Amino acid sequence: VEDNARLRQAMKAGLEGLGGVAVTYDCDSGEDALARCLEQPPDAILMDVQLAG
Repeated sequence: VEDNARLRQAMKAGLEGLGGVAVTYDCDSGEDALARCLEQPPDAILMDVQLAG
Protein backbone atom coordinates (compact mmCIF):
# COMPACT_ATOMS: atom_id res chain seq x y z
CA VAL A 1 0.00 0.00 0.00
CA GLU A 2 1.70 3.15 -1.26
CA ASP A 3 0.12 6.39 -2.43
CA ASN A 4 3.09 7.33 -4.65
CA ALA A 5 2.50 5.52 -7.95
CA ARG A 6 6.17 5.53 -9.01
CA LEU A 7 7.36 4.09 -5.71
CA ARG A 8 4.52 1.54 -5.69
CA GLN A 9 5.52 0.28 -9.15
CA ALA A 10 9.22 0.21 -8.21
CA MET A 11 8.48 -1.83 -5.09
CA LYS A 12 6.34 -4.24 -7.10
CA ALA A 13 9.06 -4.70 -9.73
CA GLY A 14 11.71 -5.20 -7.06
CA LEU A 15 9.71 -7.82 -5.20
CA GLU A 16 8.78 -9.72 -8.34
CA GLY A 17 12.43 -9.61 -9.40
CA LEU A 18 13.40 -11.62 -6.32
CA GLY A 19 11.78 -14.75 -7.72
CA GLY A 20 9.34 -16.81 -5.74
CA VAL A 21 7.35 -13.69 -4.85
CA ALA A 22 4.00 -12.90 -6.46
CA VAL A 23 2.44 -9.48 -5.99
CA THR A 24 -1.28 -10.23 -6.01
CA TYR A 25 -2.36 -6.59 -6.02
CA ASP A 26 -1.09 -3.13 -5.19
CA CYS A 27 -3.17 -0.35 -3.67
CA ASP A 28 -2.92 3.42 -3.34
CA SER A 29 -4.99 3.77 -0.15
CA GLY A 30 -5.78 1.97 3.06
CA GLU A 31 -9.44 1.81 2.09
CA ASP A 32 -8.64 0.06 -1.20
CA ALA A 33 -6.28 -2.33 0.59
CA LEU A 34 -8.92 -3.24 3.17
CA ALA A 35 -11.53 -3.94 0.49
CA ARG A 36 -9.11 -6.14 -1.47
CA CYS A 37 -7.95 -7.98 1.66
CA LEU A 38 -11.54 -8.87 2.46
CA GLU A 39 -11.99 -10.29 -1.06
CA GLN A 40 -8.63 -12.06 -1.30
CA PRO A 41 -6.61 -12.23 1.94
CA PRO A 42 -2.85 -11.84 1.32
CA ASP A 43 -0.01 -13.70 3.01
CA ALA A 44 1.80 -10.41 3.71
CA ILE A 45 1.25 -6.66 3.36
CA LEU A 46 3.81 -3.91 2.81
CA MET A 47 2.28 -0.55 3.76
CA ASP A 48 3.42 3.05 3.83
CA VAL A 49 2.85 4.36 7.36
CA GLN A 50 2.31 7.96 6.20
CA LEU A 51 -0.44 7.80 3.59
CA ALA A 52 -2.22 10.99 2.53
CA GLY A 53 -5.63 11.62 4.06
